[in-house]
Amino acid sequence: MDGQEPTPDITTTAAAQAGAAAAALDPGQDSWSVAWRQLRKNRMAMAGLVMIFAFFGVAAFAPLLATGRPLFLRAHVPNLYETDLAAFLDWDRRLREATLLLGADLTPDERARQAERRALYLEGLPEILARLEGTLDGRQRAAFAPLRDEYLAQLRRVAAHEAGAVDLDALAAAGAAVDEGFGALSLGAAYKRAAVPLLAADDWIEAVADARLADRPEEVARLAEQGRFAAEAVEDGVARVMAFLPPERRGALADAAARGLRPLRTAEDEGWRAAPAREAVDDLEAALDRAAATRVPAALQQLPQVTLWPAFRYLTAAEVAVITLYLACCAALVLRGPFLRLSGRGRAAAILAPAVAVGLLWGRVVPPGHPPADSLYKELALGLADDPDAGARVVFPPVPFGENENIYADRTTPPVLWELLSAEAGQGLARRLREPGEEPLTVEQARVRLDRLRTHWLGTDDNGRDILARLIIGSRVSLSVGFVAVSIYLAIGIVLGALAGYFKGWVDVAISRVNEVVTCFPAFFLIISVMSILDPSIWSVMIVIGLTRWTEVFRLVRAEFLRLTALDFVVAGQALGLSSARIVFRHVLPNALGPVFVAAAFGVAGAILIESALSFLGFGVPAPQASWGSVLHDARGHERLMWWVTIFPGLLIFLTVTAYNLVGEGLRDALDPRLRR
Repeated sequence: MDGQEPTPDITTTAAAQAGAAAAALDPGQDSWSVAWRQLRKNRMAMAGLVMIFAFFGVAAFAPLLATGRPLFLRAHVPNLYETDLAAFLDWDRRLREATLLLGADLTPDERARQAERRALYLEGLPEILARLEGTLDGRQRAAFAPLRDEYLAQLRRVAAHEAGAVDLDALAAAGAAVDEGFGALSLGAAYKRAAVPLLAADDWIEAVADARLADRPEEVARLAEQGRFAAEAVEDGVARVMAFLPPERRGALADAAARGLRPLRTAEDEGWRAAPAREAVDDLEAALDRAAATRVPAALQQLPQVTLWPAFRYLTAAEVAVITLYLACCAALVLRGPFLRLSGRGRAAAILAPAVAVGLLWGRVVPPGHPPADSLYKELALGLADDPDAGARVVFPPVPFGENENIYADRTTPPVLWELLSAEAGQGLARRLREPGEEPLTVEQARVRLDRLRTHWLGTDDNGRDILARLIIGSRVSLSVGFVAVSIYLAIGIVLGALAGYFKGWVDVAISRVNEVVTCFPAFFLIISVMSILDPSIWSVMIVIGLTRWTEVFRLVRAEFLRLTALDFVVAGQALGLSSARIVFRHVLPNALGPVFVAAAFGVAGAILIESALSFLGFGVPAPQASWGSVLHDARGHERLMWWVTIFPGLLIFLTVTAYNLVGEGLRDALDPRLRR
């Protein structure tokens, strides 16, 4: 066999033989190059190929096309800081509680639950601290670093004691130091410092009044001590709030604080009365509320204006690798001249190596994290629109909604064009601008809600989720199901078909009987039966489709091997003593793949249809994960009310399946010399 090289491969069809003849005239062209030239002449097949490539581009860039997180953000971000600060304080408290409980006498199940909670907090607290640090400037970070390091050291000590027997005083002290030093860098955080101690003021005033009426001086003394402690906390919070107010606004708050704190400090005085005390505290709460609504001048901001890339920051390594792979394919198309001059292995390396390298580098440099709620970014963007911040800018993706971002006020919103052109839809829009029982909207509130409704290009479902966002993100599931499932059953069918066709005899009989048994079952109902047993997941769908649809590929490969093993090059390889594995996989199999590629193109279309049908029936991907079939499932029972939820995913499924069928027919024609032009 080696002595015959570089003779072109002997193919399984007359098409490949014609390609070999062409290669003899043009050494730079092999049989597959001839087939590619023929495929390019088929305009419908090329249109299908372009459509598939475009769909994969949308799927690859889905995390950047449809997300509630901005692509770029430069602004003061007090709401992100306040959310992370509140999460840090809450998780710090919960960690100490879970650790204490682990030291108690618990049942095995309860101990396992508490251990799981503690592991969650131990993993999440460093990430929250990192996000907090990201909102600080260089000077603040330098001061924050020792407190962060001390707290992380205490976390490591807690993690080292699996039984929960650990002294938590040092951890509490480290958390309190973080809160004391960096817990009031925004107006909202300072407001909480002052307002939270006042939440129990009414109950405290009532308790003092009852104790004085019952003539219990010890109880009055104890309550007075509590009042003085609360007054100190409120006074500290008020001072922090005043640091964010313009000078002309500070006097009113200072006067209200002086009146409101006096009853908290003088509970033991003879002239103390409950009604004036309650009125003074209420006035202080109202003054704090007015202060919290004040716009903070840029000169008084304690947090810096930061530059963030939220949509990019929370990409996973796999998503970055897929984006790089797609860009590498685009580069190969643009530079197809140099790319085609590479060997087969060189082409594969040029496509795959950048994706693997960038994905691994991203996973090492950018640690995985849990992003803040998308609504925080929306609130920040609305605030910038109403009250522009100098130098601030926020850029959202083309579809500024997440996969499962529920906006109740936007539920059952028709597509934009339908809203603009239909009088009936316009009446529905007017109704949605004000929900039943809702307070009258201001002009600004109506404008904001109308602007948001008009960004739902394909409408929303009955939960207020944007249909276009779910279709874009769902394309990753629907398209990947086709490729992965087909790859599974291609591997099974090729291996079994090669074994049966090459070795013949009892091997062929045994594998053929198994093939006949699997073929006897209706494929779709067999898949439904298996999926009803397994837990719903995307991987279950891929594996089940792959394990039940290999029979056609097996028959094609077996037939090709039965024919090819009788040819001279196989007999020559056997006479030269080549191993069966080398003959099968290096010499025979490459010449038997033509029909397999045609079947694979049709198979991907079939797998997409099966996944869509399974998800529509509730056996596919688990809710609330989006796929084209699951979006169709969401329209069940509302087909007339929400026609757009049925039309658009169905149209995408139709276009994708049609594109794959066109490519499959084009491959079949390109490999058949009788149909060549």
